[in-house]
Amino acid sequence: MTIIEFYDKNAIENIAGAMMCQPDRVVLVGDNREKMIKSCDTYQDVLRANGINTKLFYSVINKTNLSNIVEGLERVIAQMGDCIFDLTGGDELYLVAVGMLKERHGEKVQCHRFNFVNDTVSDCDADGKIASVKSFDISIEDNIAIYGGSSGTDSRAQDHSDNWEFDDEFLDDIEKLWSVCKQDPGAWNTQVGIIGRVCDAFGKQDSLSVSYDSQYVNKAFGKGKDWYWIREELLQDLHSYGLIRYRKNGETVSVKFKNERVKRCLTVAGQVLERFIASRICGLLDEDQRPMYHDVQVGVFIRWDDEDNKKPVNVINEIDVMAMKGAIPVFISCKNGFVEVDELYKLNTVAKRFGGKYAKRVLVTSSLLESNSNVSHLKARMQEMGIIHIDNIYRISDHDLGQALSSLWKDK
Repeated sequence: MTIIEFYDKNAIENIAGAMMCQPDRVVLVGDNREKMIKSCDTYQDVLRANGINTKLFYSVINKTNLSNIVEGLERVIAQMGDCIFDLTGGDELYLVAVGMLKERHGEKVQCHRFNFVNDTVSDCDADGKIASVKSFDISIEDNIAIYGGSSGTDSRAQDHSDNWEFDDEFLDDIEKLWSVCKQDPGAWNTQVGIIGRVCDAFGKQDSLSVSYDSQYVNKAFGKGKDWYWIREELLQDLHSYGLIRYRKNGETVSVKFKNERVKRCLTVAGQVLERFIASRICGLLDEDQRPMYHDVQVGVFIRWDDEDNKKPVNVINEIDVMAMKGAIPVFISCKNGFVEVDELYKLNTVAKRFGGKYAKRVLVTSSLLESNSNVSHLKARMQEMGIIHIDNIYRISDHDLGQALSSLWKDK
């Protein structure tokens, strides 16, 4: 079986036939030889990594001349035999040409279209036949590769291979951290920043323990203000939850973190909110009691060449939380406090580049109204970019949050 794909900027459409139907061959048809050659190499690597033996080919056909398109597709049919045309993507003249070929060749030419939202294939030639298919799940790494980038998580979290696995123990720790954090989100961010500075100044990089003189820290980091030094009430709360071991002898304070994961959450701002959202996503189930999202990661770094510039430049962006539902990527930005308009543009740019029209964009905020004076402008930009907004994250009920996160991948 041969599937003919019309090369599209929404890259997932170029490889969907191979992933869902696992045919003998896929032929990419387009007018940009260089891009198709590069894409074939990338797609072949992804298919191989997923145990799919489909062979990829390409055929350069001018997309502006209908007679040339028909002749070019005739040659492909002659070489490959019975073909299935995927009409999911591609320029209009290509699709018109398929209609002409269908009229000439009848059942020898079949047509179908993929629906990525519900993992189905539609018969487009009214013969009642479709290629045998299976639903498929694209990993975060594969999705980014398919769109021409490379990915990785924060190098600081890779020192230990199990750092960010959402096992039962870590999920429990996240709930405890969240219960402390949401009592006073503004103070939490400040305190985490100070704890991180204290660990850098008085502790060893790989150590879970740190000791410091509280008076010195107050003078050096706090500038004499109670708000800006490590508050003992916070340490006591964390100690009561078993997240740290805390002792004070005179002015000397000793803190030992439960493990590296907890230390990271208590020394780097934003970690608890991001991991809380990710943990909630990991716990969602569909109607068949299967995970709603099959791949979820925190702190995903995406590297790519921006070919839209006159000179290609290497770009690195970080996505706070990323999740996959089938072939639909969800990009989530988590902000506890002020939100810059630039953050919306960054989120939109990365999502568009690595998910095209299928990407979902999400902004999670603590309180947009309280922390931003330009709320109306932000909301207008979010609506313009199709960004889903989940606000008041520290006050939203578990039920409402679950409902919101469950529907992120659906068309609005």
